[in-house]
Amino acid sequence: MLLPHILTGFGLPITAQLACLKPLSTILPKKRLLLEWGRRHVNLLPSQERGWIQRATWGLVAGEVVRLRLSDARYRAGALDLVDCSGWDDIETARTTGGVILAAAHLGPPKMAMNVLMAKDIPLHVWTMSVAADVPSRPGLTLFGPGDLSQRSQMLLNSALHLRRGGVLFAAPDVWTGENLITLDRLGTSWRFSRGVPALARSLGVPTYLATALWQGDTVKMSFTHLPAPQDVSCPDEWDLRWIESYWSALEPIILNSPENLRFVRGINWADWKKEQGL
Repeated sequence: MLLPHILTGFGLPITAQLACLKPLSTILPKKRLLLEWGRRHVNLLPSQERGWIQRATWGLVAGEVVRLRLSDARYRAGALDLVDCSGWDDIETARTTGGVILAAAHLGPPKMAMNVLMAKDIPLHVWTMSVAADVPSRPGLTLFGPGDLSQRSQMLLNSALHLRRGGVLFAAPDVWTGENLITLDRLGTSWRFSRGVPALARSLGVPTYLATALWQGDTVKMSFTHLPAPQDVSCPDEWDLRWIESYWSALEPIILNSPENLRFVRGINWADWKKEQGL
């Protein structure tokens, strides 16, 4: 079981704990689900499987370490110290002309990008399905949790007004909430996306950036990639689809080439996987 190893390691600095997890990734009791997914969707060759599965399992377990540390105020700062953030100047420049949407993705260590942004002194709206109970409140920070997500129209209105006032919205389109989802068939499966983020970008004309926090070795690289607005498109549905395709084109290389950052994948029952590993 992995959970005892993870909890024991909390007595170590996070960098030391992550290093201790490396050997564990080679002895996980169940690898079938991940290997089957890799063979089916990223065309793993037999010669690639050992290295791929070790990177994928280490990233998933290390992500649980980060998730637990970010959920506890005693350890949150140490987890955030892993992050090297680049490109923020581009966001500040964009904010001089109005609001900005930062499109999240469920890749890399869970909740890392969200916590980096919440620590910044910016007017920020966050759409999230969960947040640590002890996250300190501050002026300008508004979290929309599961209860708010069920009132989607009001949440969209609140964030639209926030963006019009020059605020920042952090939200993930790669979720399956809302109506009339956008579906892309890629890598041998179907991926569903919420329309909320592209709809706000289209209706308000605000710039959008992909905001990712991804494993690079034992550290986390946070970066921001501009997602250009679709041009010469008059139909709202087509505009939203084109935006999602641009968003996907930035995610696909990560999914194909960076197994340690896989969380946003279809075709794996993650609850079963975590249960099998004792997480």
